[in-house]
Amino acid sequence: MPRNDFEPLMTVEEAAAYLRLKPKTLRNRVSAGTIPSVKAGHGRRFRRADLEAWLRNEGDTRVADPAA
Repeated sequence: MPRNDFEPLMTVEEAAAYLRLKPKTLRNRVSAGTIPSVKAGHGRRFRRADLEAWLRNEGDTRVADPAA
């Protein structure tokens, strides 16, 4: 179902700061399929609403990363 509402997309750096992760950690989790993202050109972008939903549903156990 297409999204009719416009929502600015966040860069890797912006999303990492929002989630309090290092960009490399975020990229690794996106590659593993644990954090939602959208493909934009040659990179990935993030919808704030998707990240907020992920935090509510799964983030409690996956955001805390002692290596980050």
